[in-house]
Amino acid sequence: RKWTAHIKYKANRINLGYFASLADAIERRLLAEKAVAEGKHPKPPEVGHPLLPAAIETFSTQQLAEHARRIAEERPTAEGVKGVYWYKEKRKWAAKISYKAKTINLGNSASLADAIERRLLAEKAVAEGKHPKPPEIATSLLPVAVETLSAQQLAEHARRIAEERPTAEGVKGVCWYKATRKWTAHIHYKAKQIKLGYFVALADAIERRLLAERAVAEGKHPKPPEIGDPLLPAAIVTFSTQQL
Repeated sequence: RKWTAHIKYKANRINLGYFASLADAIERRLLAEKAVAEGKHPKPPEVGHPLLPAAIETFSTQQLAEHARRIAEERPTAEGVKGVYWYKEKRKWAAKISYKAKTINLGNSASLADAIERRLLAEKAVAEGKHPKPPEIATSLLPVAVETLSAQQLAEHARRIAEERPTAEGVKGVCWYKATRKWTAHIHYKAKQIKLGYFVALADAIERRLLAERAVAEGKHPKPPEIGDPLLPAAIVTFSTQQL
């Protein structure tokens, strides 16, 4: 029960694989047509991933994140997703990968998409000759190191986390402040607690915390002095018209 793609090449029929998504099958066919037009074989030997339309090392981090979300929607139980499974004891999705005869745990995630993304990123790293789990990956709420994500990506993750954890359970440095009836965010920096502000929306508080974590990871102070708007997670001048 999958989509298949094929192409004629030098009087032979070349099977291009099977795909859960029609879009991936079409993409694989188009890639094959492009290869033939360039005088290449339509099926490069490195194309072998059952969930992706091309070799994993050809995808960017953002593209793998998009594919992870698609795969999670298509396979909500992670059926057929190698190295990703439901960890009943922790009630989270776990990801792992084999590397040099050892099992590398890639972490536990509340979101299936994040677990799949971590696995895909690990596969990409291995394909590029790198260790599948960079030491900088430390947060359980993000699939990659916080400093590798843009402000927009952190905002998207903040919204996702807020939806998954409406009480901020497990979200470090974010809590409900009863006195002001707002969400508050803080972070520890050089043995001091830095208050990051109060927010009406949980997503904004989480975003502010993530931005602070990224700043610290980059060697900067977690609360730039220009941040002052009580309704925004960052300085208003840093937002585009669309973001505002």
